Amino acid sequence: MQYKYMNNMNKNMYKKSFVTFSLIVCIISGCNTFEKNGDIAVPIEAITMKGELGTRIAKNFDRLEEAKYQPEHVFLTDEESRNWPGDTEGRTILGLVMDARASKRIPKYLEEIIDRIPAHLNKLGYMGKVYEDAMNEQQLSGNGWMLRGLCEYYEWKKDEKILSVIQSISNNLFVKGKGFYKEYPIIPSERKKNVGEESGSIQDTRNKWMLSSDIGCVFIGMEGAIHAYKILKTPELNKVIQEMIARFLEIDLEEIKAQTHASLTACRGLIRYAEIIGDRKYIDEAAKRWQLYHSQGITENYENYNWFGRFNTWTEPCAIVDSYMLAMQLWKHTRDTQYLNDAAFIYYNGLCHTQRYNGGFGCDNCPGEASHSHSLQPRINEAHWCCTMRGGEGLS
Repeated sequence: MQYKYMNNMNKNMYKKSFVTFSLIVCIISGCNTFEKNGDIAVPIEAITMKGELGTRIAKNFDRLEEAKYQPEHVFLTDEESRNWPGDTEGRTILGLVMDARASKRIPKYLEEIIDRIPAHLNKLGYMGKVYEDAMNEQQLSGNGWMLRGLCEYYEWKKDEKILSVIQSISNNLFVKGKGFYKEYPIIPSERKKNVGEESGSIQDTRNKWMLSSDIGCVFIGMEGAIHAYKILKTPELNKVIQEMIARFLEIDLEEIKAQTHASLTACRGLIRYAEIIGDRKYIDEAAKRWQLYHSQGITENYENYNWFGRFNTWTEPCAIVDSYMLAMQLWKHTRDTQYLNDAAFIYYNGLCHTQRYNGGFGCDNCPGEASHSHSLQPRINEAHWCCTMRGGEGLS
């Protein structure tokens, strides 16, 4: 039985939380459901964040403007990123954009980071090495975060100069990979399981795929490609997205021990794609996988197990953010209040618990029988290479 630490909240406070979460999801998404449900879309710029949430956003914003994330330090070589090209840069841009929009505070370094991007792209216009006749799933994941950050920036600023970068990453990396995605190894016996650290690494090569210990992280890239498609609307990119979605839907996430962060991000992509093309079947597919996550991927205090079926590992705020956002998206489209309840528990017991004193986010342990521990405690003070930046999106 899962502990629900909010059970002692009084009814008035819970009603306020319900209204707050309802408002937040309408702000973030514009409430563009397929039914006419009477929602009123409120732009994020019309809201002033105060109180605890305002403080948390401000602390995260402060952290993302410290030296590590400033223009002269944020761009990493493949070696410095541990073979995650574009990951740090994309997540940083995304976090800064979301924190800035929510707080109405002008970012100190974001414009310079944007201006420096072209100098750090390869000859084909994306991050990392150019591989001939091979695909690196961590490279697709990292460039997926570049697309997410740049798309959010473009939708905010309408800066036309950034479109060429969105196009080059989409066309020269993702579209060029057409045909590879349907060959992505998904048979459990083909994957190395029970390996990996807090930062994933390439473990094997199969079917011309360089495969990560973060099993399924290629589908983080898919979510970035879907966001780019919302802007570009090219048929070539759409065909690749359909190929990637088809492969993702074939995976037995529990058997292959997929990373929960990657799986939840992919599900958020399914819902974004459903909103773009107007097909509810992708929302239904995301809902099915949410049920699996809720039974096999979520911890007692609504954080996450880092992989399905690996209960003696650790939590990851990136996945906690994904679970919070996905629960809100599913509530928006279904009006099933259980999703709203889940989102409230995730926010208060998971997301808030993993924000650290400096505004960043860190990993916790997973108490339970598998870990022989009944004490919830930090495992890593701050996952500064990924979770700190995603925290900005989760809070905003």
